[in-house]
Amino acid sequence: MLQKSVAHLPLSAIERDRLDSLAEELICRNNEVIFTERDNARYVYFLSSGLVRRHRTLRDGRRHIVGFALPGDFLVAPQSNHKSFAADAIGEVAVKRFARSRFFEFAQLSPPLMKLILDFTLAELQLAQDKLVLLRRRTPEERLLAFLLMWQRKLARWAPDTTDIILPMKRHDIADYIGTTFETVSRIFTRLQQEQLIIVMPQRVRLVDPTRAATLVGFAHLR
Repeated sequence: MLQKSVAHLPLSAIERDRLDSLAEELICRNNEVIFTERDNARYVYFLSSGLVRRHRTLRDGRRHIVGFALPGDFLVAPQSNHKSFAADAIGEVAVKRFARSRFFEFAQLSPPLMKLILDFTLAELQLAQDKLVLLRRRTPEERLLAFLLMWQRKLARWAPDTTDIILPMKRHDIADYIGTTFETVSRIFTRLQQEQLIIVMPQRVRLVDPTRAATLVGFAHLR
């Protein structure tokens, strides 16, 4: 299972113990709702283990996935005072939940924690910009490649030495995220492997030529 507890945060031992004492641990099973779009913003959520799906409900009732959270991520930017999406578990997950007021009382006394919040916010902004690029791509093949590159970079923040792109989410979720169908995603994975751009393995892929892939989708900063 993907894991990154409060103990792994770049804080002093005293700060980690204090932060951990402020948290309530939630263990959520597969597809269990962690919070909804209607929930108020009284809490800050930190993902300790597993994978979380973040999504919005469209006006016609359909779900649209806006992103995936990895261990070490906040599920919502801590400084945000509202929720614009819901979150639920992919597989079993462990989440630390903090009362917002107590979390920020502590954060104001911890420059490393404030830096962590800032770094997370900047990374989320970069992912949002990359998704705009992804959605502008004309073909589903380009959008899938863009997703793999974006996900590879997000994984690198969690595990810098990884060479394979771990894909714990289902292909249905990937299809939802890039705006296409499950059948199309399955066909594209096969085609990209035939074109020797990727190697498909159980729950993961390997980019054969990341530079070529980044060039194809216009992600010059990922070369």
